[in-house]
Amino acid sequence: MNTSQYNYDDIIPSPIPATPDTLTQILYSDQYKLVLSYIRPLLLANELSLRALHLTTKTIELVPAHYTIWYYRYNIVAHLQSSKDGLPGNGLIDELDWCESMGISTLKSYQIWNYRKLIIQLIQTDKDYDFNKEFEIVARVLDEDEKNYHVWSYRKWLVETFNLYNSESELKYTADLLNKDVRNNSAWNHRFVVSLGESLSQDVFQRELDYVKKMIGVAPTNPSSWNYLKGLYKKLGKSLVDLKPFVVKYTESDNLSVYAYEILADIHVEEKNLVKSAEIYDLLGGKLDSIRVNYWKYKKSQITLGV
Repeated sequence: MNTSQYNYDDIIPSPIPATPDTLTQILYSDQYKLVLSYIRPLLLANELSLRALHLTTKTIELVPAHYTIWYYRYNIVAHLQSSKDGLPGNGLIDELDWCESMGISTLKSYQIWNYRKLIIQLIQTDKDYDFNKEFEIVARVLDEDEKNYHVWSYRKWLVETFNLYNSESELKYTADLLNKDVRNNSAWNHRFVVSLGESLSQDVFQRELDYVKKMIGVAPTNPSSWNYLKGLYKKLGKSLVDLKPFVVKYTESDNLSVYAYEILADIHVEEKNLVKSAEIYDLLGGKLDSIRVNYWKYKKSQITLGV
C-alpha cells in the first residue's frame, strides 16, 4: 500500500482477525480492511510519523468513532509538534481545520470533540490563535443539531477553560436560543454554567432571577425554567419562601403550572406546614399530574405529617 506521499513497502500487513464462531459478522468494507491491515503494525510499534498520521486520517474518515485511532493520532501529533521538524504546513491550525470538517460531517461522534480539546490544550500557548473561532464552529454545529450533548459539553469546557463566566456573548447566545425555543433545556443548562458555574454574586442572582421569571411568564408549563429558578436559590442557599407570591400566581386556573405547585409544596415544608404540603402532593398525583402519581406518592412519603 503506497500513496503519492508515503511509502509502506516495509510494512507487513496485519489483517483484522477473523471471528468465524461469532453469532454475527461485522461486514467491513474492503477499503477499511486494507487500511486497518497497515495501520495495525504501526500502532503496535507506536510509530509516531507522518505516514502513520496519514493512515489515521484514512481510518477516521472511514470510521469516525474509532477511539483507539483517535488516541493514536493525538500521540502522533503531540510528538511531531514537539519534535525539531514539527508538523507540516500550519501545524496545529491545520489539525483544527481538519477536525472541524470532521465535526460538521459527523455530528454525533463524541471522539471528535474530545480530540479537539486535546489539540486546543497543545495550542493554548499560541497567542496568534483566536479562540473565539471555537465558539463560531460550535454555533455552526448546534445550528444543525441544537441538542447535541457532546458539542454542548465542549462549549461548557471552553467557558471553564478560558474563564468566560458571565460572558456577555455567551449570555446573549443562550438568550437568543431561548427566545427561539424557551424549552431548549440544553441552552438553560449552558446558561446556568455561564452565570453560576464559578460563583454567584447578589447582582448576578438578581439578574438571572429577573430573567427566569420573565421566561416562566412566556411558558408557565416549561419545566426547564422552573428547574433553573430552583437552581438559582439552591446555589445561593436562599429560602424558597421568598418566591411564594410569585409561585402562587401560577397555581391559579388561567396560569396553572404543575411545577409551581411542586415549589409551593417545598415552600410549605420550609414553613413547617407539612399538612398543606401533603395536600398538594395528593392534588398533583390525583388530578393535576396523575401520570406521575407514583412520584408524587414518593414525595409525600418523604415528609413527616406529625400525626
